Amino acid sequence: MTTIALPAVRLLLQRGHLFYTVSGQRRRSSRLSSPYALGGPEGVFARELLRARTQFWLFRTHQQQRAGDFIALDRSPGEASGVGFAIELKTSSLLKVGWRGTQLGECERAVRWLEVQHRLTIERIHPVVGEHRTILELLRRGN
Repeated sequence: MTTIALPAVRLLLQRGHLFYTVSGQRRRSSRLSSPYALGGPEGVFARELLRARTQFWLFRTHQQQRAGDFIALDRSPGEASGVGFAIELKTSSLLKVGWRGTQLGECERAVRWLEVQHRLTIERIHPVVGEHRTILELLRRGN
């Protein structure tokens, strides 16, 4: 029997430590399996985003499913809710908003899966490619 990999796992920041949840179980991010593992820039990005924008839900995407590195969903009430970002971190890259390329080619499929799994309505998803600091600046400013 073949096991189908989850497109993404949710990341949480609690007391400065990153955790992930799958099937209602919370574990330290250091225990993530290789398709979801966080390298240096990815871990820094996740911590900084979740610290700066507590209303965001952040998902680490499966690295072999062409959905980018993360999907960040703005869960604040009102106008911003239902807006998300499919994020591909690229060292020393200029910020590109709206550009998918190969790495974000299947981000919509992952977002639809998140809608079903978490009973969400995601009205818009913005593909974003760039260096982690410039993406953090964009997300800190809001939509």
